[in-house]
Amino acid sequence: MKVWTLVLLSALVCACAPAAQNAPPPSPAPAAAKAAPMGKAHLDTQWVQLAQEAKGAYKIKMRFDADGEAQKLALYHKDPAHQPDWIAAEVEARHPGAQILYWEKEWYEGDGDVVEVEFKTAEGVECELSFLADKTLKYTECPMALDALPEAARAALEAKVPGAEIDEVESKKGPKMDILSVKLKKEGRTHYLTMSPDGKILSHHLRLPASVDIPMP
Repeated sequence: MKVWTLVLLSALVCACAPAAQNAPPPSPAPAAAKAAPMGKAHLDTQWVQLAQEAKGAYKIKMRFDADGEAQKLALYHKDPAHQPDWIAAEVEARHPGAQILYWEKEWYEGDGDVVEVEFKTAEGVECELSFLADKTLKYTECPMALDALPEAARAALEAKVPGAEIDEVESKKGPKMDILSVKLKKEGRTHYLTMSPDGKILSHHLRLPASVDIPMP
């Protein structure tokens, strides 16, 4: 029995050895994917020039999507010389007796250049008018009292950011828009959300302070 066992084992080893020698080497493990290098960030020269020249230029806002692509840019200033002549007339026609406070040069993904003006109505309410480049109204934005926030919207905010304090609510209405923009405060951070009045969350961003250095000639 021992002799046959040794013979059988020897035969198996001999039969397998050539196959092992001729077998292709194992494929190397795939290399870990490398993150694509960050492209060069760019601010249009018209924006740089406006920041340099406009009186009272004091703030730039930026909004990004989850992939880091810009969704919105805004430059705030107080110089009527850098605004289209028709803006003041639009404000007066829609809100007689209103006082213009400042302007914004804006850019939106999908809409391109936008002009926005903030004003105080004759009743003392601070609102904004936003126009596309062809003078079409994009939206009118005015504050909403916190106790006027619909319950469905309030419940959706609590579900999205539990325990957050509602800091500010604004209503934006236009030919193609009827939304709420909401700022929430929680643990020292500011959350900015847009939503429909019935509580559907449209976007949620964390709002961070930033500093932008503009070169001077």
